[in-house]
Amino acid sequence: MTRTRSEEIEARASVILGALVADAAAMGLHWLYDPERIASIANKQEPVFLPAEGRHFEGAKGYFAHAGKAAGELSQYGATLALVMRSLIASGGQIDVRDYQRRFLATFGPGGSWKGYIDRPTRGTLANLGAAISDETPLVSGIDDDQMPAFSCIPALIAAGPEADVLETDIATMVHVTNNNPLATEAALISTRLIRAALIGDDLASSLEAEAERAGDVLQPLLRQALAQTSKDSVDIAGEFGRACHVHQGLPVVFHIVKTAPSYESGIRANVLAGGDSCGRSMVLGAMLGARYGFGGERGIPLPWLTRLDGGARLFDQAYELSAF
Repeated sequence: MTRTRSEEIEARASVILGALVADAAAMGLHWLYDPERIASIANKQEPVFLPAEGRHFEGAKGYFAHAGKAAGELSQYGATLALVMRSLIASGGQIDVRDYQRRFLATFGPGGSWKGYIDRPTRGTLANLGAAISDETPLVSGIDDDQMPAFSCIPALIAAGPEADVLETDIATMVHVTNNNPLATEAALISTRLIRAALIGDDLASSLEAEAERAGDVLQPLLRQALAQTSKDSVDIAGEFGRACHVHQGLPVVFHIVKTAPSYESGIRANVLAGGDSCGRSMVLGAMLGARYGFGGERGIPLPWLTRLDGGARLFDQAYELSAF
């Protein structure tokens, strides 16, 4: 696919903004594990871009993690992606692990700017980082955890535009800041190749099949099975593979939605309706669909959704700034 420079920048920016918009769209019902409750809410109002309200979780299976957050705000996944984006901009589009670690500590650590839930990989990373970052701080500061915070760095690194071999090395390095786990790393690399394939115009359906075949012993049968069940909806698929935070549960759901969704908007709605760790899945689902469909039109990221993203103008400018490197 041959693009002008401005088209290439826009395409890369769609990867980041696709993930951020998807995260904010899911935040209000994030970690609600009751698809019937979600369906009931969706029958009365849009299920996307809701404020975090405890009443939606009352008497239902779920964990209410985002009390006080308004519609359009990011979860901890989106906040991590945003700080990776800022770190890359400050470093001229190149990774600087210690800069990322400093920003991570300043955001999620004691007295940091983040006000909200701290998940297990984030908590463990903070413990490993200690009170300050120095030249002696280990670059691998993550814990042995296979949950989806491993996905948060991916969209920003892809938007920065390194070559494929450099990109995969950088992804593994940045994943290990929070998740020092082989399955998390494998899932992140699979997701990276798929987003990049969509970005350069490869047929995404073929890419999904190829990555399922390429996957290791744990993920391969799950991804194959998810791709084969196109007659099922996202709610049934999440019920089969799991709605929780582990990559072997989330990635098959992402594969199924990407294969079956005819547009960005329909895919993000399907993700919210599936329940559970919808924000974790958003990091790669939103990026893949953003890369595939771009902005606007009948299939792309809805332009009104960009205006519903809290701090959207700033994040929009930063996404384009990073994508111009």
